[in-house]
Amino acid sequence: MDVQKKRFGIMVSESLFTEFKKHVSKENTTIPKIIAQFMMNYTDYLDSSFLDGIESSRRKGIRKAQVTMMLPADVCLAFREKTKNDCLSISAVIERFMHNYISFMTAENTGVSLKRPNRNANIPNRNHS
Repeated sequence: MDVQKKRFGIMVSESLFTEFKKHVSKENTTIPKIIAQFMMNYTDYLDSSFLDGIESSRRKGIRKAQVTMMLPADVCLAFREKTKNDCLSISAVIERFMHNYISFMTAENTGVSLKRPNRNANIPNRNHS
């Protein structure tokens, strides 16, 4: 079955996109696949609180890159509608995702655990007396 594709463009921090691209290249995937997956997750599970505490790259002096890719049309439509309803900039939401992705990949590669510690790990097993 052919999935209908649509051209999707955003403006993001040039340095952020370069770093994002570097991390994605280490994975067995592509930028459009990762972005489309995020867009579906945002549409289904997230809201405007996703951007809480974000540092805007809208300030003067931050170089922007125009990023264009082909994504599934239905995903683009749902994502645009959701961000519009949340009164958010599409580019700001994608930038936040890129920041989060880079942070996650950096932590994973440095061995930093992002999992919650097992609260029962230090409790001795009382069945072995």
